[in-house]
Amino acid sequence: MKKFLLTSLALLITASISAPAFAQEEESEYVTAKNVALKNVNVKNESNLRLEVEKLQKVIDKAVEVASDEQKLYASESISKKNFVDEPVTINYIFNDENYEYFYEETNTSKDLWVTERTKNFFNNELTSNSIEKRAQVDTITSGIEPQEQIVPNTSGFEQQVQADPISGGIGGRVTVASTTGNLFESKWKLASVAELSGAPSEATYIYTGLSSSKAEVDANVSLNTGGTGPRWRPRLCVKPNSGNGTCLEGVRQSGYDKVHTSNGYVPGTTITTAFWRAYNDSTRGISNAVRLKTTGLAICADAGCYNSNDTNLINILEVNNQNITVMNYFKLLATIAGNDATITGNVRSTFSNITLDGVAKTPVNNAADYATITISGNSATIIVSK
Repeated sequence: MKKFLLTSLALLITASISAPAFAQEEESEYVTAKNVALKNVNVKNESNLRLEVEKLQKVIDKAVEVASDEQKLYASESISKKNFVDEPVTINYIFNDENYEYFYEETNTSKDLWVTERTKNFFNNELTSNSIEKRAQVDTITSGIEPQEQIVPNTSGFEQQVQADPISGGIGGRVTVASTTGNLFESKWKLASVAELSGAPSEATYIYTGLSSSKAEVDANVSLNTGGTGPRWRPRLCVKPNSGNGTCLEGVRQSGYDKVHTSNGYVPGTTITTAFWRAYNDSTRGISNAVRLKTTGLAICADAGCYNSNDTNLINILEVNNQNITVMNYFKLLATIAGNDATITGNVRSTFSNITLDGVAKTPVNNAADYATITISGNSATIIVSK
């Protein structure tokens, strides 16, 4: 089977379900059509939003430039860091601004941009098992938040801290790397195979990284989804401030487009490389102190809608701009299953290897285990969850 490379930058844009005809490039001040061609990009505006052309052009420029950078970076990587050699690259870039969320996908045959109104997700900072269970039942967008962390009274000078007790609101294991100012946290994740996921619930089984800080909790994960095109691990990023609204990025939520994001994801049993930034900056593109997750690995399809079902290398970047997270407690790595503590069952596992912080190898510490076995060796850790 021919392999393709998919680079998916997830800052809140997604792929389409159909391939509608696009209007000619518009020269008016605003765009309201559902589909329009602009700067050789197919813009998809399903909700007929009134989009300013000049601003939209800048968004397109940003997305195209980021995709180009990713293409060049991947081409320059050593063979040991690639799944395949000499393959086309597909880029997905998901991001947002103050008003809209964008999903840009660039394949070897097309360039598409989906635009939706920006949504805000409210997170209860008192992460009790009951609130987690109810939230997971109500909204799969927010079910990616870490189920095991409970806010406890502050005794360390931080506004909040995480209880290092067995997982609450689910089962799993957590290892951490202490840091107050670190920025780039990298590792490789061996994703659980189908055989290793016996009983694991869809949209409630997670492997992830993130951070705990005095300002916010960040969960950057891949979640198991078993519907539609088959088992796969889908990227998601949630930034949860200590107060007010938070943001979860994963895919388009337009009417009729919900199933697009569920179509693609990483192949169970494969290894993905991850890079997680506390504060990503690119002044030339207006990116400042952004929380960013980049994952690279083999996906089940070559595009978000799975119209091309060839296995594909996927680089997925999720980014939430202007977060300004400064003083931290730690970075984290987890494997978890969310649900009612009394009734939840299932299996999941992951080996996290080549763990580094700002390029320096780090040995994680066992922070919490609930129906989990944690083995640490140098800058690697294996978490096996079973109940």
